[in-house]
Order: sequence, then structure tokens, then C-alpha cells
Amino acid sequence: MRPIAARQIRKAGTNPTATVHCGSNSGSAPGTHVSAASARSTALSAAAMPPCSLNVHPMRRSLAQRPLPAAAGAHLPVGRPDPAPYPVRMLVYAPAALLLLVFCVSVLHDRRKFSNAVVLGLAVLCALAAWLYELIRSESASGVVAAWSLLVVGAVAVLLLTYFLFVNGVRMLRKEGRSPSNLLSLAAALAIVGVVALLVAAVVVRTPVLTGVAAAAGGLALYFSFLFLCFVCYAFLYGRLRVRRKADFVVVLGSGLIGGSTVPPLLASRLKRGQAVHARLAGRGGSPVLITSGGQGPDEELPESHAMADHLVAEGFPAHLIEREDRSTTTEENLRFSKEIMEKTKPDYRCVVVTNNYHAFRAALTARRVRIRGQVVGSPTAAYFWPNATLREFAAVLVDYKRTNVVLCLLIVLGGVLVWWSVR
Repeated sequence: MRPIAARQIRKAGTNPTATVHCGSNSGSAPGTHVSAASARSTALSAAAMPPCSLNVHPMRRSLAQRPLPAAAGAHLPVGRPDPAPYPVRMLVYAPAALLLLVFCVSVLHDRRKFSNAVVLGLAVLCALAAWLYELIRSESASGVVAAWSLLVVGAVAVLLLTYFLFVNGVRMLRKEGRSPSNLLSLAAALAIVGVVALLVAAVVVRTPVLTGVAAAAGGLALYFSFLFLCFVCYAFLYGRLRVRRKADFVVVLGSGLIGGSTVPPLLASRLKRGQAVHARLAGRGGSPVLITSGGQGPDEELPESHAMADHLVAEGFPAHLIEREDRSTTTEENLRFSKEIMEKTKPDYRCVVVTNNYHAFRAALTARRVRIRGQVVGSPTAAYFWPNATLREFAAVLVDYKRTNVVLCLLIVLGGVLVWWSVR
């Protein structure tokens, strides 16, 4: 309390009816006579206020001393982190963008690489994870809905895939016979059911051994599922990429013959696509040679390449534009022996290889391995045959990269062992 205000109160206290002369600090004009009660009230109010409020006009107070309106904080989020600036929030998408850039550069360099499929899959996976992170961090209802929607969609997709593979496996047995290569769809469906049953049993029983086994099985299932999705998606994309406008050779890969001498519909589809590619290249001013590639199997009366050439001639294709490669028994030999023919004729050759659509990407991987200068195109395949054939091609690609896959699978199994060790 200031000395002047204190003296005024003491004076007013001795004479209740006395008057006090207030200066400019009292809030009245100088020399104004006020009662003792008013002086006491004014002095007490002045003492309760901050010192600066006695000397500074109310309109000149700093913004920091003014209280916020009651409605000013009504819209501020309570218990939520402040939203980061837009450039900072976009940093979570940086890994996906970097992987996509690597993918584009790699495809431009050589599209015939399985690493392209894996990098593309990782880019999509990182983008999806970043999107989910943004939704969850925002603490909005849309994040919870998106997470549950993904779980539901994943569960439904697994059920539908299992049903589809089982039906396709049964159909393959009825149409193509009971050979091991025709059982892949059915085996995949049973494997999915087995992994799901193992995971459910681990959750219900909760024994350390079963938990470790389920963790290893689930990890292996996720690993192979990811690789299979990468393989299928990139194989589809590869089949849509354009090939060179000019080529010197068209190589049609062979397959088995019916009855040892008759071209089956699967091989006829390849030959038809080979004719179409040859006609397109010839229409652009070239004169490519068509190579039929395929040797003679133990149950065949003549080499596949000869049966293929006879089929083309019967369809009206000029016989002098056909070259036969009749020593090969595998896809790699098809390409190696055809490469020898092309290099003898024209060392700086360019070619287009023709096979079925399910086989095109693996044939492209093999063509890169044997240094074939050309791309691979695919012909249509019967719908019922495609799933089982795609699984067979995927299994063959896994074998081609067996060292990498064995190491990664051992690491996943080791993770299952660590899970068992931690819960025992």
C-alpha cells in the first residue's frame, strides 16, 4: 500500500465525516473533495491492483496483462499434440518416395530384374505405413476406422483367396490330371488354412513352444505372401510395358506336345502371338526371322520346334522366315541355344521373345541372366490354368534366388526361437 493512500485512510479513520483532497492518482480531478468512506474504498481498491495499474491508463496495458476472453480457448485441442507443419508431416512419406525413385531408375536401366518387384512392393508398404501413422497420430476417428477396415479387408481377402485356390485346385485335378505341378493351388489353400489354425491355437493354448512355432510360421507366411504379391503385380506391370519398335528376331519358346506330335492350345497361343509380333515388326520396314525353340522330349515323336514350324506353315506363315532350334529341354536352354543362332547371323541383334503371359516375367529374368538382348511378351492363357501356373513360376523364381531366401527364412525361424525363449 502506498504511503499517501495509507495517510488518507488514517485521517479518514479519525473523522468519519472528514473530506480528503485527492491528487491525479485517485482517479478524480485534482482538488476534488470526497468523503472519507469514498477515500477508504478508493485506497483499498488502489492497493489491491498492481502498481502499474495506478499510473498506466487501462487502454495502455500490455497484451500479456490482459486476460483472454472465455471463448478464446474453447476451440483449442485438449491433450493433443500441436499439428506439425505440412513439410514436416510429409517427411514420413520420404522412404516411400525414395524407394519409388529407385524403382523408376532401375526399371529404366533394366526392367528384367526381380529386385524391381521387391522395391516396388517396399515402396507401397512404406506409403501405406506412413498413411496409417498420420491417421493414428491425428487421433481422429478416421484413423481407427481405417485400421479396422484394413483388418477386416485382410481377413476377408484371406478367406476369399483360400476358397478360390481350393476351387481352382479341384478344377485343375479334373482337367489336367494329378501330376504334382497341378496340385499347387490346392496345396497353397491347405497351407493357408494350416497357418491360420496354428495362430488361433497359439492364442488359445498359449504354450511357449506353440507360441514360438506360430510366430515362425506366421513370419514365413508374411514373407512369402509379400514376395508373391510383388511377383504378381510386377509381372502384370511388365507385361504392359512396351517393347522395342525394331527387332531382328522373334523367338517363340516351346512346350510339350499332345500325343507326341500335336501342338496343344497353350503352344498354339504362343505361335499366334509370335506371328502377330512378326507382322508388326515387318510392317515397320524390318525383315525379322522367327525362331521356333524346343527340343524333343522322351515321350515325343519329333522335336517341339519342328512341330511348331509345321503349325506355322499350315497357318500360312512363310517357311523361309523360320529357323528351328531343336536341342533345348528347359527355358534357359531355349534362350541359350537361340542366342547362339542369333549371334551367328547378326552379332548386334535385337529380339523379342514370346511365351505365355504367366511365364513372361520369369522368362525375362532368365533372358537377363543369359544376356539376351531383348524383352519378353506373353500370350493369353486359359483362366483356370493361370493361378496354378503362376504359383509354379513363383516357386521357380524362389529356387533361382535360393541362397537369399534360405538366409532370410533362417532369420525368421530364429525370430520364432527368440519368441519361444522370451515367453517360456
